[in-house]
Amino acid sequence: MTPYQKVPHRSDYDVVVVGGGMAGLSAGAGLAQRGLRVLLVEAHYRVGGFAHAFRRKQYLFDSAVHLTPGGGPGGGISRLLESWGVADQVEFLPVQPMYRTMGPGLETLIRSGKEGFIESHAEHFPQERDGIARFVGLLDRISREIQELGSMDVNRSQMMRLMVKHCPTVLRLSSRTLQEVLQEYVRDPKAQSVLSTLWTYLGLPPSKCSAVAFAVMMMSFVNEHAYYVRGSFQRLADAFAAALLKHGGELVMPRSVQKILLDPSGRACGVKLDGDGEEIRAKCVISAADAFQTFFSMVGRDHLDADFAASLEGRGLSISAFEVFLGVDLDLKKMGVVHETFFAPGHSPEEVYDHHSSGSVFGCGLSIPTIEDDTLAPAGKHTVCVTMFAPWDRSWKEEKPRVTERLIDEAEKVIPGLRKGIVYKDSGTPWTIERYSKNSQGAIYGWDSSPKSLATRLAMETPVPGLYLAGHWTRPGGGLYAVVTSGQVAAQKVAKELERSH
Repeated sequence: MTPYQKVPHRSDYDVVVVGGGMAGLSAGAGLAQRGLRVLLVEAHYRVGGFAHAFRRKQYLFDSAVHLTPGGGPGGGISRLLESWGVADQVEFLPVQPMYRTMGPGLETLIRSGKEGFIESHAEHFPQERDGIARFVGLLDRISREIQELGSMDVNRSQMMRLMVKHCPTVLRLSSRTLQEVLQEYVRDPKAQSVLSTLWTYLGLPPSKCSAVAFAVMMMSFVNEHAYYVRGSFQRLADAFAAALLKHGGELVMPRSVQKILLDPSGRACGVKLDGDGEEIRAKCVISAADAFQTFFSMVGRDHLDADFAASLEGRGLSISAFEVFLGVDLDLKKMGVVHETFFAPGHSPEEVYDHHSSGSVFGCGLSIPTIEDDTLAPAGKHTVCVTMFAPWDRSWKEEKPRVTERLIDEAEKVIPGLRKGIVYKDSGTPWTIERYSKNSQGAIYGWDSSPKSLATRLAMETPVPGLYLAGHWTRPGGGLYAVVTSGQVAAQKVAKELERSH
């Protein structure tokens, strides 16, 4: 358990970070390591945000994160943990195959590593081998261009010039959907469906999802492989928090930030906490919290430019999710079940999304981390998480029992006899996600992943001087690896500003 306090030790800091999800922790630890005085404020009693885990009876469940890239030797997350001196607190378990897909008449096991990824598709679609290889090559090029751009300290006024030079592929495809690009390389609709399986990690089907966003997410898994964290992803969050504290940062929770304070010139200069309303001064503030709360509640609409406020309200939010958490007494390893399975009754991602976005059960994702990690459940038993996307606007209190049972029916198509092995059952709705994450409408990835959202994604520097963003409301987007990266970039920008002002 991460040590924390409810009252800050001081009344002024260099930086206050709002929100102790993975982005906030990443930013906070990065700034503390640079020797800055950092206070991180988290509303929950546990850090990690979507990476936090919870215990029910003898079962430990991850709330939302199932896999991450970057955990292997030399991987992005491993390098961070090593640089902070906390690598010994996390054990990454490789997950291979990365995932399985199940649809009518077709079951695939998809491996990571570029050759493995291409081959595990080509063995089912030999006639598409060349197109698959060229498509993966294109995704890789996009991903590397974005990485190169991310490693530069780019002034916003220079962004377009640098993109023309360093990111020609990204620029060419920035307004294209995944489906538009995919069909130029692969003709078979089933092959297209399997190749685009991880659209589910972005929350929009191929016809709506940004090709560039998909490339960055997909190739992080292909090139940096898939990992689980022994003892749940909470261990990773706790290691990030330990890094913050090790380097002199402070963690205050469970406390909420009520207001981001502004000085007479309109610059962010600290925060006001809930409870006794104490005011904490800071030279800069980083918000890794929900964008609407950050700007409309904490800053206040009256302090915002009207066009900026309107642009926030006109943006598309990502979909939410419904999750069923099961403890089961079945020998799933013997049944050949893998860590991550995506099941659909048809071969159309659009059909899955259309059903889910209207609240109807049609296919599901299954995550069974106990295949790799037997510490999460009693000996011989397993944890199973069954997931579908779900809309916010339903009477979830009434709907919850029915959807829970329907999802278990769906999961039985993947694991025959699952129901009779259930010894523990719980579920969470979009309303549960909103309550714990404070994300508007339970949006699991912040903004949606459409090409338009990608092009207009909020910058880390905000219209409020001294206020920065980190997490899935800014760049590069949703997913654990992306928000950890986001926290690092935000820390870099803030450290630079503070250096300049000295």
